[in-house]
Amino acid sequence: MRLGMVVVAILFCTSGSLAQEGVRPPCGGPPVPSYAAPGHPPHIRTMKVDGWTAAPCVGWTSGRSTLLVAVVGAFEHDGGVEALLAAFGRISALVGTRYWSVSDHRWRTLVTDAAALDGPDPARRRPDFTPGEMGEGGALYFVQSDSRSSGEVVYRMRVLEKQPERLVISVDNVTPVRLFLLTLFAPGDLQTTFFLERLPERGTWGYYGLWGLRTNAFTSGHKASSINRAVAMFRHTAGIPTDQEPPAAQQ
Repeated sequence: MRLGMVVVAILFCTSGSLAQEGVRPPCGGPPVPSYAAPGHPPHIRTMKVDGWTAAPCVGWTSGRSTLLVAVVGAFEHDGGVEALLAAFGRISALVGTRYWSVSDHRWRTLVTDAAALDGPDPARRRPDFTPGEMGEGGALYFVQSDSRSSGEVVYRMRVLEKQPERLVISVDNVTPVRLFLLTLFAPGDLQTTFFLERLPERGTWGYYGLWGLRTNAFTSGHKASSINRAVAMFRHTAGIPTDQEPPAAQQ
């Protein structure tokens, strides 16, 4: 899976009513924003919202998001859905993912540690998940540490849909994200759903990543950071170096 240089087009909107029109995942209709062509910049839309309700296909258990980030692109992939599922199951491969730090003005390692878990206990580490373990509806857990918070965070991953030409996976945080004594995100404040579907062009898959964050006094001004983290995951999935120039949002 490869793409050329990524430059990001970013659109900003506000209010819950605009979110209903400005962000629409591919659930029975064309996505908004639309898929960018392979080798072209992913489309990105960020929105401040209040009381936004996600469509049922998104699988979010909380309606508390105050910031939405949608990253929508396409990438070349000759394998099928099982290979994509295996890529999401390789939790250990997240280690070393990098993003552009707006505050540091440099590329920075985002994920410093990551491992699959046998249940929500962070002490019960295990090898990466296999596609055979990733059936629809079940909950899988993994632990991750990043360079901007203190300690480990446990996440839950669910396969919402698995079809020969479509894969939908959701992830949310089970434990808080803290920075020393400050709680940056409470459980359920970080929600992400990834939609991957085969496009008409041979060997091409569409990617729609939708992030929902409940921001607070400590995190409300970190829109650019949220964009860069979301783009890092798109690049990781598409097989692009996550620190490839240029950054998505530089300030």
